[in-house]
Amino acid sequence: MVRTMLLLLLPLLLLEPAFAEEETSETGAQPEKKDESIVKILTVEETLVLSLPMKGSYDQHQEAIGRLMAYADTTQVQPEGMPYGRYFNSPMEVSTDELLWEVGIPIAAEAEIEEPFQIATLPGGLVASATYIGPYEQSAMLYPMIMGYMNANGYQFAGAPYETWYGDPNQTGENGPRTEIRIPVMKTAE
Repeated sequence: MVRTMLLLLLPLLLLEPAFAEEETSETGAQPEKKDESIVKILTVEETLVLSLPMKGSYDQHQEAIGRLMAYADTTQVQPEGMPYGRYFNSPMEVSTDELLWEVGIPIAAEAEIEEPFQIATLPGGLVASATYIGPYEQSAMLYPMIMGYMNANGYQFAGAPYETWYGDPNQTGENGPRTEIRIPVMKTAE
């Protein structure tokens, strides 16, 4: 799956029109069916996760998620949500071999685990969020819209973006694939 933060394209992205709504709290764990052009500012709770750090091509997503889920099944880890991917740098910044990212799944409590798996947290706080309804591979098209909204409304990056994947990629409609993109943000100093 091709994922980019498009940081080097930010000057071009700032020209994108911003279509968004602003909220101050998260409404629930499962995303509602919504127009893919809607960006929201949400306040999210810190989330404990089981993660698998990765380096290199994003083409490894399926394999990494398979390893993560298989490992979770063999431990005392209690999954409490859908898998996600978090991206610490971008193909616009580094070569494919140097990409740093992780896949993970929210869990109920700390557990004893073995390397290369880790217990980590997704930080709480403000995030810019949008949900793409359709194939996971196409969700990256929302990044320019989210960044355009951030710029137009006085927000800046405050952490690594992450995507949570819902639905069945073999179905369409309500049961089909959906990707919620969240970018940790903070208000720009005026």
